[in-house]
Amino acid sequence: MHAPDISVLPPMQLLAPRTARELAFNVLEAHHAGNKHIGEVFDQAVDRTTLSPSDRRLAYELICGIVRRQSTLQALLMSLVHRQMETLERPLQTIIKIGLYQIFLCQGIPQHAAVHETVELAKRANLRWGGFVNGVLRSAIQLMTENILTAPSSKALPIGHHQYRELTTDLFPSPTLTPGSYIAAAFSFPHDLVERWVGQYGVEATIRMAFWFNQVTETALRVNLLKTDRETFRQKLFAADFVAEAGDLPETIRLLSTVRISTLPGFPEGEFSVQDLSAQHAARRLNPQPGEVVLDLCAAPGSKTCHMAELMQNQGEIIAADTHGGRIRQVYENAERLGLSIIRTITIGPRGENLPSMEFDKVLADVPCSNTGVLGKRPEARWKYSPAHLDELREMQATILRTAAGKVRIGGRILYSTCSIEPLENEEIVQQFLAATSEAGGPQFRLVEEQKFMPGSPADGAYQALIERVS
Repeated sequence: MHAPDISVLPPMQLLAPRTARELAFNVLEAHHAGNKHIGEVFDQAVDRTTLSPSDRRLAYELICGIVRRQSTLQALLMSLVHRQMETLERPLQTIIKIGLYQIFLCQGIPQHAAVHETVELAKRANLRWGGFVNGVLRSAIQLMTENILTAPSSKALPIGHHQYRELTTDLFPSPTLTPGSYIAAAFSFPHDLVERWVGQYGVEATIRMAFWFNQVTETALRVNLLKTDRETFRQKLFAADFVAEAGDLPETIRLLSTVRISTLPGFPEGEFSVQDLSAQHAARRLNPQPGEVVLDLCAAPGSKTCHMAELMQNQGEIIAADTHGGRIRQVYENAERLGLSIIRTITIGPRGENLPSMEFDKVLADVPCSNTGVLGKRPEARWKYSPAHLDELREMQATILRTAAGKVRIGGRILYSTCSIEPLENEEIVQQFLAATSEAGGPQFRLVEEQKFMPGSPADGAYQALIERVS
């Protein structure tokens, strides 16, 4: 008899999760079964619990960390369980990985507490699993040494802050002989993606990016300058015991506390939005002015749309377009919370069908992409990467840029932006567009400026190209 395909079994769910680990288990099981966005599944699950804020934060850290470090945890699991993985029930694998993540990668949790709490989770899921999980996790502790390394090796498990924990066995491929294979397994990234990065940026830069994507990064806020100023809002955060620093733009604040955003002071009043430091440069680079008419071609969920409206002093008009009718409502909801009245939302077809026939002063084309610049904030994004998907994205990106070109007036400007660091999605798309329009003899364009933000310098990765229509 063939073993069942555990990847398609319905999720096991614990009723009324009582601990952070039980909540993490429920969310991970639902994520595996339905392939839904982790944040969406967590929000639905956490609202049905009575867990404390600290337990909710721990659950979210476990969930995101386990999704990010799948390959690392799988390597640990296979070294500890000497049987075929397909014979090990998926919920049981999930429970063991919750324990392994705490032991190896979660700071501040004593090993004995990690083992005890995970065994209790196993017993609640299935009484027969308690002893097995206890044995696996106690064996896992024996894999660890007290040695902290500063350079990779086949025994080096990356733990953060550019440090490694030395193990007692050669768990990973040799970083000297096969650096790409080591990075993929030890840091937990798709092998194809790592090899691409190594070829483009080198081994050391790839390792720096891998550390950045695997650490818990700070949150960046964008202050709504129509409602308050940065220093006043920063003092409000201090009064509520949140640590915050000014960023590099007049509206930017770096929040140095981990928190559920909706609990911050000023959120219901629309005094701020969440937006990465790199992404905040997009609207600034396009520089829409009060009274202008602006088109946002890929608007949902509306972070950049609303930033442009704020920079325009809520004067003029922004057409916020998107192909996803369900998501375009998020733009309206964000604009309403922020007190912005100049944004009009529409649903369009994949080639710009249903767009107004007018020309615009500015056009933002923040295109769908591989998300390779934001793999830390979007834990599951790394596992969606594939060369075939990249080819599909490139075709879509080129189409959207051509649509933008057809909607901007002479003297107007387009901002082409992604949250990717792949030249295939960035510089090459822009260069091909400029070459094609130059040869076609129709409207002409020039590249005004472009900037690539590399991950960790000091924020997430992104690319922005400012293009002007000259005739």
